[in-house]
Amino acid sequence: MAEQTSPVFRQDSRPPQQGAASADSPVFRANQQDAETQHQRLLGAALRAYNAGQLDRADQLLASARKRWPRDGDTMHLLGLVAWQRKQYDSAVAKIRSAIRANPAKLEYRTNLAAVYRSAGKPDKAGRELKRALELDPENAAAHVNMANLLRENGDVVNAASHYTKAIWIKPDNLRVWADFASMLIEDDRWQDGLEVLHQADAWEKDGLTVARTTAAFLFQRKRPHASVAVLEDAAERHGDEVQCLTNMVQALFATERYAEAFHAARRALRADRESVLANSAMAHALSALRRYRWAVRFMEYCVEQAPQAPQYRVQLANLVGWVDSDTERQKALCREALEINPNFGPAYGQLSSIAQIEGDFEAARDYIQKAMACMPKAPGPVMQFYNMQKDITEEDDIATVLARLESHENITIGELAIYNYTLGNLFDKVKAPERAIFYYKAANGLNQIQWKKKGAVYSREQTERVVAENREIFTADYIREMQAAYGNPSERPVFILGMPRSGTTLVEQILSSHPDVCGAGELAKMTQLVSAATQRHTPRGAQEQRNYPLWVPEAKADEFAAMARQYLEYLDEFDAEKPRVTDKMPHNFTLVGLIAILFPNARIIHCMRDPVDVCLSCFRQNFAAPHPYSLELSDLGHHYRQYRAYMAHWRQVVPSEQLYEVQYEELVQDQERVSRELVDHIGLDWDDNCLQFHQKERAVKTASLAQVRQPIYTKSMKKWKPYAPYLGELFRALGDCAPDDPEVADAIAKLEAREAEQAAQPQPEDAVAEQ
Repeated sequence: MAEQTSPVFRQDSRPPQQGAASADSPVFRANQQDAETQHQRLLGAALRAYNAGQLDRADQLLASARKRWPRDGDTMHLLGLVAWQRKQYDSAVAKIRSAIRANPAKLEYRTNLAAVYRSAGKPDKAGRELKRALELDPENAAAHVNMANLLRENGDVVNAASHYTKAIWIKPDNLRVWADFASMLIEDDRWQDGLEVLHQADAWEKDGLTVARTTAAFLFQRKRPHASVAVLEDAAERHGDEVQCLTNMVQALFATERYAEAFHAARRALRADRESVLANSAMAHALSALRRYRWAVRFMEYCVEQAPQAPQYRVQLANLVGWVDSDTERQKALCREALEINPNFGPAYGQLSSIAQIEGDFEAARDYIQKAMACMPKAPGPVMQFYNMQKDITEEDDIATVLARLESHENITIGELAIYNYTLGNLFDKVKAPERAIFYYKAANGLNQIQWKKKGAVYSREQTERVVAENREIFTADYIREMQAAYGNPSERPVFILGMPRSGTTLVEQILSSHPDVCGAGELAKMTQLVSAATQRHTPRGAQEQRNYPLWVPEAKADEFAAMARQYLEYLDEFDAEKPRVTDKMPHNFTLVGLIAILFPNARIIHCMRDPVDVCLSCFRQNFAAPHPYSLELSDLGHHYRQYRAYMAHWRQVVPSEQLYEVQYEELVQDQERVSRELVDHIGLDWDDNCLQFHQKERAVKTASLAQVRQPIYTKSMKKWKPYAPYLGELFRALGDCAPDDPEVADAIAKLEAREAEQAAQPQPEDAVAEQ
């Protein structure tokens, strides 16, 4: 929304006359011209300081001007604007009113006074000033724009539209007004009207492409990425492929997690201008999202070469290099080069901190992240990263510091607020205050629920149960055996490590990847992508609903199964083309075991299991990068866990026993060598003693378990739920017979149901019932 935070200050009023000479006197005219020149110089210097954010310097210059010309309206007006920037609203109002008294004809004084009232939370007074300005000059475009913005804030879209329209008729060259008008209509779900405004900008030859980009950027800032994409797609259709438009589309598609579409938009941008740094950067990010890191590195290297003074590309390249070959020396060199360009570039320190963690140097990691915090005082990410590494936490110092940061953070987003709440939950966990920790975890998850719901990521118990039933019906033992014989690829390279998130998948992969014949590829989304593509192919064009997995599996042909297996194996080659085994530790591949078994009958599957409450609580406390909507409520977590157990109970019955190995986390940490030997034997390799020294393995680990796999095995992660037991009644009840047989479990459920009964018995006013 266009708000005049730094309005243009016009210097067209003359200072009061000085001296007593006759108006016809040459001496008077010379003195007057000299005074005017001095006045204009002072105000010009003050204005430049104001626009540069140097408010103290502006104040000094204006104080000097005020001594010589105490009743000059322009001086008082600019003094009012300085006070406004300092959020000294009462002082700003008084000074601008003084300017109005000195020169009542200057309407910009009134429009800026209205803006001060808006900032001070006084829309009624702002409206009165704007009405007065429009009474004095009905053709004042700025007053119409400000009135439209004010009405828009108050939800009066109809009258706001009227003022936007008048402003455009009066001054059609103001492209931002077109964009504000279009974005307001789109936000109000008046899509066609909003697009019509953009089309009119084209018809009036007012650079419709810039208007569309501005509209899309505003919608993106307002957390409406889907709308932003639609505006940019419409612009591309009307104006052809233009690099900035398409790279903006890539960013918006990322926000909606439409990564394949983002890749195609980036490819179009490159076709429009292959040498564009923006287009190459967009392609690098798109490829990274698709986990095509080697290709992403090539495009980001081009950006570094073509924009050597842009530190962000060096840091982004350092991050990509970490995914390809864990060349930490090259990563550190790139970050240091970025800091030579800009010594205060916070992301470089953040990346150096992550590299130090990967190398196991946690002291250096803490030092770097503190520097990142100093460079980016309002970014919550470094704060969370720092306190996750801190062992000695005090409520008086550390927690108070985080709370103070949170209170000082203006215009905080939902995502940033969620990060602060996760951080506070972790801090209270470290000071052994579970009741307060669980409060902040619930708050954080509630905020993420708001975010993810906007992206369409909502947990459906009914849908989850239906898909489990469909898998049971389709993937019978006979069907899998028959399909393996007919369509299975003989490769033994893939090793699938799966289970619930936070169940030990990272630890198992780290142990196996310490073997010289194993490449640890991390969490690969490739199987999910292959399934999504097949779903699109098997859904009839124009169908209202997709033919989702696994319903299309019995319809698939031999060449389709062969293509899926081939594409998956080719993808593994991008991580390592030589080693006999490559691990894929995407936890939720447990939903795809039936298809995996058919595609790769000789591949090995490792199922990681852990105490159900430990694994669920760990998910609840985790700020996942990708949406896991089931993890946001304790009752949904319990339900999801039961469905996961139903999946695995079925796979045990139908998948050949030699293909599936199950490892219990608690057994692994208590008897490391025995279980590790069984893991290596299961994937068909000879034992190697390096597997016992997994914590010394130098490879990129970018999951929530990074710190744990840099240490020898320990048992302190067992039964971590015990202090939280009184607050987990919803989880225990939802787990049902999967919950531990423990008196604390029964006690927590009993207390939960007693509270619910007490609340149900309380009479509620009719208006409260209606509100609920």
